[in-house]
Amino acid sequence: MLFAVVLAPAALASEPPAAAAAFAEAKLLVVEGDLAQAEAAFDRALALSTQGSDAAYVLLEKAQLLEHRAQMSRDRAQRAGFLARAVESLAEARRLAPDNLDVLRTTGAVKIDLAAGGDSGAVAEARAAYEALLAHDPTDAEAALTLGRIYLADDQTGRAIDVLRRLIDKVPQHRMAYALLVEALLRAGRFTDAEGTLAEMIGFDPASLEARLTLADLQLRRGDAKAAKATLRAAPKEAQEDPRLQQALTRILEKQPD
Repeated sequence: MLFAVVLAPAALASEPPAAAAAFAEAKLLVVEGDLAQAEAAFDRALALSTQGSDAAYVLLEKAQLLEHRAQMSRDRAQRAGFLARAVESLAEARRLAPDNLDVLRTTGAVKIDLAAGGDSGAVAEARAAYEALLAHDPTDAEAALTLGRIYLADDQTGRAIDVLRRLIDKVPQHRMAYALLVEALLRAGRFTDAEGTLAEMIGFDPASLEARLTLADLQLRRGDAKAAKATLRAAPKEAQEDPRLQQALTRILEKQPD
């Protein structure tokens, strides 16, 4: 997620010229790929900055730079160092701009990186950041999906279902949200709800083979072979030719011929 944030208004126009110049230099160095010098330029911009809100933007971009450097590094200790500095920058950015959505978004991403490196406490901090972000912007699909995965990993299927349902309400026909919601419903043993969700998916995406196969399997498990056959036979022509669908239909017909 490198540098998804837009520049601060007018590239820190409210700051002293030297601070704005250092910020512009940092951005140019990022484009050129000189990331170590870019970090140093961000630090100069921070040292010269006088406006807290503008400093939050600089801190945020520095944190994103450090996250990218961590992702690029193959050295575990070096990676940890980059992430630690990113966390420091984000903590200060949140102090200066606690409701800045980009700060919350980047905080969540960095904490996920830390969790992947073995920091067990980072997951809870990522969850808190994404929860705060979604409270401000319920349409943030990436945050909702990540939060849903966090809940599922923590066996909080009810919360996962709730956050994914809210996302679908705000962003209809989001395929990944539907797929993750089906997974959550199945884990929760809510098979009837899973069937309904899969039927919704097929309604707007009839070529979705995975949704169609999963729905047919659920129908077959509850003893409705007729519905399972109908689900498979209703697939578009290109899906009908897929070996997996043909095999699934053959297995049903072997047990219950037409």
